[in-house]
Amino acid sequence: MKSGKAKGPDGWTPRELEAHPDEWTDQLARFYNRWEEQGAWPPSIRNAVVALIEKPGAKTAAQLRPIGILSYIYRIWMAIRRDQARSWSLRLHGGAHEGVAAMACRSRAHSELAHWGGKHVLTAFLDCSKCYERIEHSTAGQRAMDTGCPATIINMAMHIYSGARYIRAHGAVARAASGRHGLIAGCSFAKDILKAFLKPISALGRFTTFRDYVDDMVVTAVGANPEQAANKLMTDLRVIKMVSGKTT
Repeated sequence: MKSGKAKGPDGWTPRELEAHPDEWTDQLARFYNRWEEQGAWPPSIRNAVVALIEKPGAKTAAQLRPIGILSYIYRIWMAIRRDQARSWSLRLHGGAHEGVAAMACRSRAHSELAHWGGKHVLTAFLDCSKCYERIEHSTAGQRAMDTGCPATIINMAMHIYSGARYIRAHGAVARAASGRHGLIAGCSFAKDILKAFLKPISALGRFTTFRDYVDDMVVTAVGANPEQAANKLMTDLRVIKMVSGKTT
């Protein structure tokens, strides 16, 4: 694991953990197996610090970006189980992980080709406000499993998400709080769980092309004239708005 990252609530750093003898890491592996069999983490490992960091344009604390700082014992487990989740993640992303710049280029190329063919293109850019924070755990977990996520991974991740959270902003730390909503940005599985959660929405477009990157979505309509493109876009946006309100 990379050094130099913030310490988690457990106080460990990668270098400190690497310094332990093999007997200790063997014991940790046995702990991981036992916790997975039990389907639950010890209470101390479930703690998370949610740091509110600066975000361009933010004027209030509610507009800051929340980043979860998790236990290093959990982060090691994430690294161990990442390969087990890889095939699921690739299927979710259409066979390859595409960055936001590559996705923007592909969307732009799609529009340019349509223009060259004499077509008219309209695009709607959608953003799920506070998307990570509003997602309900049981629905997200079920959709992740429906798309092929290993049950152990989703169960252990959701147990972390429902643990105690300490909100930290401007040097102050709030009292612990917990709930049944919210993915933790800082968990390597959170982005894929969000992708699985939003998947029903991506299948709604009958007349448009849908692309998403984390919580940003792009809906594009192509028509023989501006009116046809607009009608296609509005038809699918109405359905997306209606269904997304029910699914979140």
